[in-house]
Amino acid sequence: YPYGGPICSTNDKLFLESANQQFKNWALNKNVLVEFYKFNPILDQKKWYDGKVINNRETVIIDLKKNLMENYEKRRFYDLKNIEKKNVLKIFKNPSDKENFINIYKDNMKKIKADSFYFFSDKYLANIINFDFVDTWFAYMDNKVVSAAIVLNSQKSKIVEYFLGARDFNYDKYKSTVYLLHKISEYYKSKNYYKFYLGGGRSASEDDTLLFFKKGFSDFTSDFYIAHKVYDDKTYFDLKKKTNSLDKPKILFYR
Repeated sequence: YPYGGPICSTNDKLFLESANQQFKNWALNKNVLVEFYKFNPILDQKKWYDGKVINNRETVIIDLKKNLMENYEKRRFYDLKNIEKKNVLKIFKNPSDKENFINIYKDNMKKIKADSFYFFSDKYLANIINFDFVDTWFAYMDNKVVSAAIVLNSQKSKIVEYFLGARDFNYDKYKSTVYLLHKISEYYKSKNYYKFYLGGGRSASEDDTLLFFKKGFSDFTSDFYIAHKVYDDKTYFDLKKKTNSLDKPKILFYR
């Protein structure tokens, strides 16, 4: 989740060459073998970087300056029409019981059989939901949390990011996550925000089901790039050989 990489106020070629060389000198002096970055899909960072850049996957953004229904596909429009007709879901921002996110998140991850690597600790979640720049959103049905989301809120840039979400699978027929994301979009749009970044799918596959779900809200997409650079080729590959990792494709093979 942490984005990294260069941020620059100019595209001047000579400056970028000089800056990258200076950073390379620093890295070698500090015995840095390799670096790995996840570029922020909202920024075009690849134009400032002189290492290897790889297009990892497609991500989705809701343009909050547009009419929301113009963003949505027909399937999403009909979903919302049916949900509002039933009138059973209630949405709250930063509710008093927002710590309940931890429980619904853990249950959700177990249900989808997520690898333990992707589980955030209780301490991490408890801390992040209390940061000033984080909003926690819940959808309730009969006083029970059926869907939840953590949103990163940048008041300065007027951009919000869908950071984590979870739902109770027993209430899937009510499409609570669809309604929750719609209400979140409505709220930030009313506050004159520009973009709601939803992110991509669980994989780089074009038929990824999560990506398909998110595309129901918008056809505005941005590519997510990863990047790396090896600074000390000899020591890096010696280490890879020594640890029997020559066949491992990951750049950070030792993790």
